Amino acid sequence: MDSQTLAMTGTVRVVFRNNGDDPVPVPYTVSVFVDVDGDGTYSTKPRAGDASRPPLAFAPVQAGAAKGFLYTLEISVQGQALFKDAPLSAFVDSENVLPEFNENNNIRRSGFA
Repeated sequence: MDSQTLAMTGTVRVVFRNNGDDPVPVPYTVSVFVDVDGDGTYSTKPRAGDASRPPLAFAPVQAGAAKGFLYTLEISVQGQALFKDAPLSAFVDSENVLPEFNENNNIRRSGFA
C-alpha cells in the first residue's frame, strides 16, 4: 500500500426504501463499493493499469417488502480503497434481478441525504 491507499474493515449502515408500487417480487443484493473515479457507476472491471475492483461488501435482501418499506442493513466491509478520500457507495440490486421502471436511483454515495 501507499499513502493514497486505505485498508478498510468495519461495518456500514445502508438505509433504502421500496419506492415501487408493488411488493419486491424476488430476493436481490446490495453492494458497497468505492467509486474510485467518482462517476457514480458500479463496475468490477479494472481501469487501464489497475487491478480488479471487487465490492467491499455484498449483502442479500429478502423478497416481499411492501411499497414504502424502509430497510436498514448493517453490512460488514473489508478491502482496500485505492484513494483514501474516495467515498463509499451502495448499489441496491447490483445484480440487476428486479424489474424496475427507473433504475437511476439505485446508487448513492456515503453521506448522501
